[in-house]
Amino acid sequence: MKLHVFFKKNTLSSLINNRFVHAFLLNLFLGFLTFIPFIIQNRGIFILCDDFNFQQIPFSMLCNDAIKSGEIFWNWNIDLGTPLIEGMSYYTLGSPLFWISLLFPSEAYPYLVGWLYMLNYALAGLFSYSYIQRFVKEKKYALLGSILYAFSGFQAVNLLFFHFYNVVAFFPLLLIGLEEKMINHKKGLLAFSIFLNAFLNYFLFIGEVIFIILYYFIRFGNGIFKNARKFIQTTLSCIGEGILGLAMSAVLFLPSVASILRNPRASVQSNYSLFMSNREYLQLIRALFFPSEIMPSQSIIYESDFSSMAAYLPMVSLSLVLVYVIKQKKDWLSFMIYACLLCTFIPLLNNSFTLFTTS
Repeated sequence: MKLHVFFKKNTLSSLINNRFVHAFLLNLFLGFLTFIPFIIQNRGIFILCDDFNFQQIPFSMLCNDAIKSGEIFWNWNIDLGTPLIEGMSYYTLGSPLFWISLLFPSEAYPYLVGWLYMLNYALAGLFSYSYIQRFVKEKKYALLGSILYAFSGFQAVNLLFFHFYNVVAFFPLLLIGLEEKMINHKKGLLAFSIFLNAFLNYFLFIGEVIFIILYYFIRFGNGIFKNARKFIQTTLSCIGEGILGLAMSAVLFLPSVASILRNPRASVQSNYSLFMSNREYLQLIRALFFPSEIMPSQSIIYESDFSSMAAYLPMVSLSLVLVYVIKQKKDWLSFMIYACLLCTFIPLLNNSFTLFTTS
């Protein structure tokens, strides 16, 4: 009995002092403070406007009913009839949080979605903390970083798109998987993170792959000069895990890609321009240094903007980023920031993240 009490007390103590638990609970609490006034105001329902009300909620309810009724291949309630996987893999089917919602009847989703948003914030905080804490001595600063990540301007401006939140929450796992493979020589986590992110959203995964390739060469590219043969072997090993991860996600990834390739509405129109209009440059500067506004109604430059153009960090804007770059001009992270800014301001590079489509 005493031994049981000992382990119970030590387990509780370890949880209380665990920074990972702190990151999860802190971001969950901040998400709760953000959403609960609107949930109370609407008598338990969380609604917004436009695509969220007309797509996200109905699509999730439709998928809930379809799966529970066994209509997992063809669904007559999508357009004039569409395969469920091809129609809904972009929005719902790859999300672990959607599968959690299946524990409830479809009619409960408008009451549930606000709480799922809070859970998304908590997961984004947890996984971003798991990544950031690798690079700081004082773990409290990693906690701060997790909040800045979870509540960034990109999250604020994309509140209409719940499926974007899933991607933001689980994206740090890609970086963690790569770090574990390259620094600690652990296998498997990279493949799993690729599987999870490809499964979550096939379209946004393409941009993540471009980013992770850029990250890989800037972060670890000096290995080419130190030991080219070993670097090539490691690169091939990473590619192998990438192929394995994609193979595991194939049940959603392949049907989705096949559907897009044969859809005439999704024809690719190349955009290889090097310059933006003056208004677009102003919108970019605004997105970097000023708080986000809702997509359908904005105060300056554009009346509405659905391009997800937002990178403001709460309370600090880009001040801390600029300080870091000034202090660490030749650090790999500074070079990563330079590269991302270059991609941001040159349409040709920016459009590579969407395989050169016009939007």
